[in-house]
Amino acid sequence: MNSPLNLWYLDDGVLAGDAATVVEDLKLLMVEGAKLGLELNFAKCEVFSFGGGLEEQKTGVEEVLRVSAAIRVVAVSDLTLLGAPLLTDAIPLVMEEKTAQLGRLVSRVSILSSHHAFFLLKNCLALPKLLYVLRCSPVWQFSGKLQEFDAVLRRGLVSVCNIRLDNTAWSQATLPVALGGLGLRRADELSLPAYLASAHSVSTIALAITATFHVEQILAAGYAEWSTRAAVPLPEPDRRTFQRDWDQPLADVQFARLLAAADIVGKARLRAVATKESGSWLNALPLTALGTHLIDNVFRVAVGLRLGAPLCIPHTCGQCGGPVDQFGHHGLSCRFSAGRHSRHTALNELIRQALSSAEVPATKEPPGLLREDGKRPDGMTLTPWKDGKSLVWDVTCVDSVALSHLVQASSGAGKAAEHAEQLKVVKYSTLPDDYIFCPVGFETFGSWGPSAKLLLKEIGKRGKMFSGERRFSEFLSQRVGIAVQRGNAASVLGTAGQERDLAAVFYVLQARESF
Repeated sequence: MNSPLNLWYLDDGVLAGDAATVVEDLKLLMVEGAKLGLELNFAKCEVFSFGGGLEEQKTGVEEVLRVSAAIRVVAVSDLTLLGAPLLTDAIPLVMEEKTAQLGRLVSRVSILSSHHAFFLLKNCLALPKLLYVLRCSPVWQFSGKLQEFDAVLRRGLVSVCNIRLDNTAWSQATLPVALGGLGLRRADELSLPAYLASAHSVSTIALAITATFHVEQILAAGYAEWSTRAAVPLPEPDRRTFQRDWDQPLADVQFARLLAAADIVGKARLRAVATKESGSWLNALPLTALGTHLIDNVFRVAVGLRLGAPLCIPHTCGQCGGPVDQFGHHGLSCRFSAGRHSRHTALNELIRQALSSAEVPATKEPPGLLREDGKRPDGMTLTPWKDGKSLVWDVTCVDSVALSHLVQASSGAGKAAEHAEQLKVVKYSTLPDDYIFCPVGFETFGSWGPSAKLLLKEIGKRGKMFSGERRFSEFLSQRVGIAVQRGNAASVLGTAGQERDLAAVFYVLQARESF
């Protein structure tokens, strides 16, 4: 073929040049294809003419249509290639189609459970379906169309999770999971980083195709916009092909803005949920058979607590008679908390099971091993853990926003859990030297204490070695997160006045599903 531009991807091709050359190649393609038993589907073929005068464009189109009248003539606003706009004029129409598609998908996933619907929305149906367009075209210049897409996404999240989101909660929800969000990214936020990274990724091959391609000139406006938003220097030249390097500074600015505007409770919550471990449950596959699926009300409470969204109407706690505000935090620290004991049991059992998978048999509440107050530790290994000594552990899960921990939690992630671990060390200071004691501290908002991180990391390393599962640590972290969220939900829902036995049954059924 003689067309200057001759591009193919599987059975989709693009021929570009003067009308006579393109027609010659089209006829050649028909002849040679027929020899192989292949035919062109002219109903799916499109022709677009540009350059020269209007009369020349019209003549060129007519010449192509003589080959087949079924070929569709497209306007500049309809010109796409493999679904991506070729010119900026086509971006609005493509975005409108993507927005309408998302609206249909959101209405359909509502028949699923909240956890399943959210997982599909986050990982398959929202930004994943739009990212290709964002990387191929400068969609970031059309903020209005991006905001329309994001508005549909926001309504979908509200519908799926059954919670009210103000602008602050919505802003946090669209942060990456590692920064305390839900990982449900906004198109308006991601469009510029996606396009900048993609343009740099293809710059070498684009320059080989046309010597007039100069990425720095093409992206000058994008650089200026990004610098205004990020307020930091551009990424290093060898890092500009990585979308994360363009996206992370913008997300950091958004998180810093939320943190600066938050009160002391908000700061404690934001610092806690921005730890790696606290968001692990959001990445777990929601499978009932594996015990990683959260029922609708539990998922609603888990998302609401993470985002600081209202969960209930202010009322009096049915367990202790104390006041419960719209955020439901009272249930997490109530002395008659409906989920505290069940959560403790679930976390303790997870550690025992993980040790067993790592070929370290263990028992819970070992007899004959008492501290000064007569209470037994949560568990002990039956074989030596290190240096010929058995491991003894004790689990605790403290409320990040309880008055007794609020100052610590607001000063740094995991500080409340770390303080709880230090208290455990003091309580077990009289333990014989024949044992290695390890406190395992967690927080209701997902942070782990330093000792908990070290122990579970070591268990994960040994579990990976013995089981051969390279994601052993990741799965263990996810199950810990799921257990904490179930306990939180039982505690929050328990303030509504249900019988204590019913609340226990509610959680025990879920815990049984986990194990």
